[in-house]
Amino acid sequence: MLVVKKFDFKHDIKFLYSLRKNIQVRNFFFNNNIINYSNHLLWIRKSEKNNLIYIVYYYKKKIGYIRYSFNQNFCSISVANLPYFRKKGLMKKAVLKTEKFLKKKIIFAEIKTYNKLSIKFFKSCGFKIFRNNNERLIFKKLLRKN
Repeated sequence: MLVVKKFDFKHDIKFLYSLRKNIQVRNFFFNNNIINYSNHLLWIRKSEKNNLIYIVYYYKKKIGYIRYSFNQNFCSISVANLPYFRKKGLMKKAVLKTEKFLKKKIIFAEIKTYNKLSIKFFKSCGFKIFRNNNERLIFKKLLRKN
């Protein structure tokens, strides 16, 4: 059973950090440097007001996160999950579920051009290539008005 819950600092911060440290996850980040825990805490605290983070559970196990960063007219999405749970359709279901709660109707995603798994993932979620810069693809999705 798939459940998506809003990020709770006290209960979820260590899970987010463990994902951030995981080499199989970190390789696909634009900033894939190892970040120490205190810097991670500072970043989370600083970005809380402009971000909405969801933790994704599969049978009560934390398997990933979805982060929306808000700007004036749109938001950006970032998704990461434990490698074992990739290619199972779970994160797609979670993204589609969380999109329903967004007030912004335009979502962008930035992906490294060599990250074929993420390219396929975002296309499956309804994103279209908006711009292709040499090292990154920018995807865009327009949400329907409710």
